[in-house]
Amino acid sequence: MARQPANGNAADLPECAGEFIRQVTDGMRYRKKAREDVGAELVAHFEDELKDSADAAAKEQKARELVDGFGDARLIAILCRRGKKRCRPRWQTTVVRTVQAAAVLVACFIVYVVWFLAGKPVITTDYVAEFNHLVRPPADESLNAAPSYIRAAEMVNEPPADVAELLKNDHDDLSTEQKQRVAAWLAEKQELFDLIAAGAEKPHYWRTYEGAQGVISVLLPHLGSYRHLIRALGHRAAFLADEGRQDEALATIRTCYRYGRHLRAGNKSLVEQISGMAAESVATGALLRVLSGHRLESARLAALQEELEGLFVDEDFWVNVGGEKLTIYDEIQRCFTAGRLGGEHLYPRRLALLRSGGDERTEDIVFDFVAKPRRWGTVARILFAHPDKEETRATFDRAYESWDDWMRKTPAQLRAEGIDINDEMEQAVEGNFLLEVMVPALGRVHELSHLTKVRFDAALAIVALLRFQAERGSYPENLAALVAAGYLPRVPVDPWRGGPLTYRRTGADFLLYGWGENFTDDGGQPGKDEDGYWAGDGDWVFWPVARAKS
Repeated sequence: MARQPANGNAADLPECAGEFIRQVTDGMRYRKKAREDVGAELVAHFEDELKDSADAAAKEQKARELVDGFGDARLIAILCRRGKKRCRPRWQTTVVRTVQAAAVLVACFIVYVVWFLAGKPVITTDYVAEFNHLVRPPADESLNAAPSYIRAAEMVNEPPADVAELLKNDHDDLSTEQKQRVAAWLAEKQELFDLIAAGAEKPHYWRTYEGAQGVISVLLPHLGSYRHLIRALGHRAAFLADEGRQDEALATIRTCYRYGRHLRAGNKSLVEQISGMAAESVATGALLRVLSGHRLESARLAALQEELEGLFVDEDFWVNVGGEKLTIYDEIQRCFTAGRLGGEHLYPRRLALLRSGGDERTEDIVFDFVAKPRRWGTVARILFAHPDKEETRATFDRAYESWDDWMRKTPAQLRAEGIDINDEMEQAVEGNFLLEVMVPALGRVHELSHLTKVRFDAALAIVALLRFQAERGSYPENLAALVAAGYLPRVPVDPWRGGPLTYRRTGADFLLYGWGENFTDDGGQPGKDEDGYWAGDGDWVFWPVARAKS
């Protein structure tokens, strides 16, 4: 039996009419209510036309004529659907069109995201090889300190947990029992110190780096061993000085300083340069501790000063950013897709690696961004509005032009010119997510480089002042008098003051300090936090040497 049309009210019509109505209503493919209305209208039309027919045969004949008059049922269905759509309320039309548009946008977005995530970078330049070429001087391998340092690093890589924690502390902050524990561990590491001393006598230092994941993968793994070695050297010098073995203490200090200079000199990475600054600062602090606790005769002070001046002759304290430039160039090529229809765009997996340092899965990081509405703006920027590879490199090149100039200016000079390095860098790379992640905190690195230099200058001045006192029985009236008497080549400059370090006699002793990061003369009072540790809101006091928390 034929199925009834949508309105279910065509039982009295001829079969051909009922079938026609069913084809029309089914062919509309529209809402049920609209199909029922059309079906009812068609039934009413056929009933009205057939009411005068005398018998069933006449009705059948008349119905066939009507069906033929209507024409193709599928075309009638289409026309009925269009008519019903035109008759619906405007708000309903608006809602439908909005939903349809949203569906299209969602579908396009899904296709775009799939396309976006499917892209991969094309590596065209081996920046690890270029970095190796940059750091290697034109020297024979026999003059390279790296083999000795690498063996020493392997020996100290994982000290016992308690020793590692104790090494972080200033030597004078350790209890007697803690010093004994550190001394016992250091005594087991004599070969380590021999290796460092042998390396420090070499004129050059360079490593041959290998890294399948680019330059950034070869810069960080050695940081832990650098720290352990530097701290071990500092504590060893303190132990030797306390035992009255000043010559050995000074030799260890010399080794530590040369180790730091090796790490920092040339086109090294920022990580190595910062580690080198740390080693030089530890060496300088250990030297001042020896000078403070043990009075040396004039001849020994003169020899020490001559050695320090020899180190200073070929010392370059400025931060070199050549290695950092190669690192960012490498990441630009690794963080953008290439060689595909649709153009270049950021490569999410590499961004995830940079953001997490390799400690999180890409999927976890993507979910973290999507799940937090406050980060949706960043996601949209990465997907739709991020500068391409060429724009990113051009932006970095413009920013890089200022780096070297900034590094060579003192904090006082930058302040006078109204330049804040971190603010300038943020403005230069604003809107570029990759560069915002990659560009280092150059402001702090700049401060560390000038602090390292002024500490060395202060140590040299202190040795000269002690010599002057040992030979003349009193300290000079000012630093200019020290230079005039031939005890010091030049007056040391305070990079935060823009003038000489502040010096004054205090009875039988003297005070030597720099203004510090707040650009203010605090009268030689060091800044300290609530726990008594040094903070940046006071002066850098070089003499007298504090034997407390530092």
